[in-house]
Amino acid sequence: MHYIATSDYIDKYVVRSSRELETYPQLLGIDPSRLVFIPLGLGGNFDAPIDEAMQQRKYVLSVGRSNRNYPFLIDALEDVTDYNVEIICDTLNLEPRNPRIRVHKDIHAELPLWMKNCYCVVIPLLDKETSSGQLVLLQAMMEGKPVIITRSNAILDYFIPSEIGFAIENTKEELLQALKTLYTDTELYQQFSLREKELFQERFSAERDVEAIGKLIKSLIE
Repeated sequence: MHYIATSDYIDKYVVRSSRELETYPQLLGIDPSRLVFIPLGLGGNFDAPIDEAMQQRKYVLSVGRSNRNYPFLIDALEDVTDYNVEIICDTLNLEPRNPRIRVHKDIHAELPLWMKNCYCVVIPLLDKETSSGQLVLLQAMMEGKPVIITRSNAILDYFIPSEIGFAIENTKEELLQALKTLYTDTELYQQFSLREKELFQERFSAERDVEAIGKLIKSLIE
């Protein structure tokens, strides 16, 4: 990785977290001036139909494999029967004792459907210094699904606490309080949902991503 990262044939590296501007020079020996932070943009057709039966369950969705702390999520909700929780991760080998928590390993192709019809999204992160969770966060924002996410340095480039959801420490108390608020405060839920869609279009769409990368390329060839 060091050999590739320090190649003279590469002018600039685009990183997707401002935190990586500090970590990659240390880890890989890259000259900091060769790194440029451009927020990840999401495009393509992720839309899916509304499924009334799925929506009626008002389930919590948690998806992804990179740097996830699913043991925390499962343990925190082990004795909680107020929420249906769907975890989608093909590498998770845990069997929740709570029957309202289900683990799915073979439905990633159906992720747009599950995202479209969930009530909210929880992204429990393991290492708070590792850049991860952005893709799922953006998919939730696109659909206007309020997010509860582990507070970390890398995610703050995309997540605005108190505007689109809750950033928490990995404690049962904070998780349950955030869930209770989302499920009882309908007005706040709608505010989060509308703000997510606005922020996605303003900052994180594929169009914004292409514009930023285009400006970078133009600056290199002029």
